[in-house]
Amino acid sequence: MAAASEKALDTLLHLGIDLSQPIDIFTIIEQSQIWLMFQPAPRLYGAYLPVGSTVGIIINAHHPLGLQRFTAAHEFAHHVLGHGPVIDDEPRVIPGHRLTATGALQERAAQAFAANFLMPLELVNTAMRRMDLPLRPEDMSALDVYQLALEVGVSYAAMVAQLQTLHKITAATAARLRRVPPQRIKEEIGGGTRPLNPWADTWPAGPKDAGHLLRPRVDDEIHIRLPETPSTGYVWTLPEDRVADHRNGSESEPAAQPYLLLVADTFTPTAAPGSGVIGAGGWRHLVLRVARPGRFSLQLAKRRRWQRSAPPVEVFSVELDALARRTGEYDRGLSEQQKSLLSLAA
Repeated sequence: MAAASEKALDTLLHLGIDLSQPIDIFTIIEQSQIWLMFQPAPRLYGAYLPVGSTVGIIINAHHPLGLQRFTAAHEFAHHVLGHGPVIDDEPRVIPGHRLTATGALQERAAQAFAANFLMPLELVNTAMRRMDLPLRPEDMSALDVYQLALEVGVSYAAMVAQLQTLHKITAATAARLRRVPPQRIKEEIGGGTRPLNPWADTWPAGPKDAGHLLRPRVDDEIHIRLPETPSTGYVWTLPEDRVADHRNGSESEPAAQPYLLLVADTFTPTAAPGSGVIGAGGWRHLVLRVARPGRFSLQLAKRRRWQRSAPPVEVFSVELDALARRTGEYDRGLSEQQKSLLSLAA
């Protein structure tokens, strides 16, 4: 597998890929003149289909983005490593499964290539620095690994496996982390609730994330927690031109085509109930669902609601690059870029 891992790094170097940002595997596939199609399939993860001079890759349209990206890297590995046609299910794509002798070496090579192509050491270290994590942690929480997976753009399971491969966590830690399902981590971030779309990701953001760039997809949820003392009158407010209030199905104006939908707004005091503390501070928890793609700055202002024209006493902002579906309006079919090539050829 060492040869496949080395080939992945050589390919990244040959393509001149910026290793400080998530690897754009879909664009790499398209630029390699490989047809990229997304289709729903109950058990299929992906397929690599070379037919004469034409090469195609199929990805399960109903999988979450991180898993789609890892599957795409796995199928691209078959192409780079000179493999023949293959249809891949979960054991063939996801490391750690027992494989039959037939094709086992080929699939493990593709797994190693995909892991090191999407999660090279330089990119993982850069992401860990952005999160203020030690580069050689003695231990990691499931939440830290989930957030690191979001930073790099892969699935939670793939991130656990690669952290072990890179000797950042022990086999025992990896085994413990694998026992934590991503849905449980999403519930932890959401305070006991999961995203409406079960395939959607949940992005936590707090004071230490100010100015940070998040790359959610449509239907993903952003959970912002900020300190607040409502008794002072100063509370966090959202920009009306970016966010529409959809609590209880309501729709606010003037955000006719909002980037984000406000689906929950709660306050949790720091003082325990019944403590007798009056006017204590706590944490404002805002839940925003991504409604449409686009890159923009989300800026929250802390001010008194009746003093809209006064400058805020505090500002919190994050950058959002909300990703569009690769296939455009629908979740299946060819990528939008390749659809345009077909229309030009017609």
